[in-house]
Amino acid sequence: MLGKKLLIVGLDPGTTTAYAVLDIEGNILALKSQKEFGLNSLISEITQFGKVVITGTDKQKIPRLVESFSAKTGSRVFNPQQDIKVSEKKELIKDFEVKDDHEGDALASALHSFRRILPLMEKIDFIAREKGKIQIRNEIKELVLVKNLSIYLAIKSLEAPKEEAVIMESVAEGRELRQEDFEKIYRKFKTYEKDNKRLHLYNESLKQRISSLESSIEIHEKHKMSLSYKINSLFSHKENRIKNYSKIIKEKNSSIHFLKAEISRFERLLMDAGSFYILKKVDNLGSSSFGIRKIMLNIKKGNILLVDDPNIVSSSTVAEIAGKISIIVHNKPISRKIEYSLPFIFISSKSLNIRDFGNIAAVEKKLIDERRNSSSSMLRIVENYKKERMQHI
Repeated sequence: MLGKKLLIVGLDPGTTTAYAVLDIEGNILALKSQKEFGLNSLISEITQFGKVVITGTDKQKIPRLVESFSAKTGSRVFNPQQDIKVSEKKELIKDFEVKDDHEGDALASALHSFRRILPLMEKIDFIAREKGKIQIRNEIKELVLVKNLSIYLAIKSLEAPKEEAVIMESVAEGRELRQEDFEKIYRKFKTYEKDNKRLHLYNESLKQRISSLESSIEIHEKHKMSLSYKINSLFSHKENRIKNYSKIIKEKNSSIHFLKAEISRFERLLMDAGSFYILKKVDNLGSSSFGIRKIMLNIKKGNILLVDDPNIVSSSTVAEIAGKISIIVHNKPISRKIEYSLPFIFISSKSLNIRDFGNIAAVEKKLIDERRNSSSSMLRIVENYKKERMQHI
């Protein structure tokens, strides 16, 4: 979401459809009405301005177009407890120019939604300033508005990856993990459990909305459609929506299972950290690829690299890591010329049973130590030759 504005959108469906787009501070970014406005065109135009988090309507009963737009943009629908009166809409838009009544209704819907969330947005800004999180206040607002998280839970979920990175850096550098590190991982696991429960509650609410939508479908445009055609059309529309919601529920459940499995793998590694070496992954030893990765991986003396293709090498990269790195594990076969010309012990990954964790990997220490010891005598024989060859690469 970085770089994208958070948007509040007001919609007025009908033969002539209108929309109003506000940013999260309540500034008008767009206002338009048009006949025969399709859903895809509507989404395409509006999402050019940013990420939709709130879709507003002036009707207590949510129109089908508003429901579909909300589902496809992942936004939250705001509808009034009763239809907004004409006099109230006029009061809302009195300081703005609109082309027609449709634009006026769309703008009133957006402004009404903005007024509802304004106190919450001000509270988020205050807490963000107090806690030094002002730079991520929009990410916090999105989680609070769309995912219905509390402000503090939203902040915690955004900070969780940073906390995990600190612990993984400790593992990568061979430092002994503290009890509080394990406690942090445990707390994160509990947070995921709570999020899991929230998702299940959200899934149940989706099912209830499906049931509500099924019971609230109305027959439109009687003069254009026969009775049988209307019934078939409504049932088809209902089935499509059920399929869409079922797909969303399935995807969320899959994400939950994946996250739980990843946490379990990560915990097992931390519990037995003393038995593993951490490998920092790079694509190759070329200057361009390595230059991008080295800052993120924070390569230090004694680290072990996992290189996908060891045959792509630059002299600047070799010079930079020669005093820090002694062992390189590689995926693709290495040429003899490269192996004998560089001052490293090269070990193939084929028989190491490497455990992948994204930017890093883990391998049992005994497997690395065995291969390092068997390679040491050969390294001493060619070491002087390698040093002579270094200046010619």
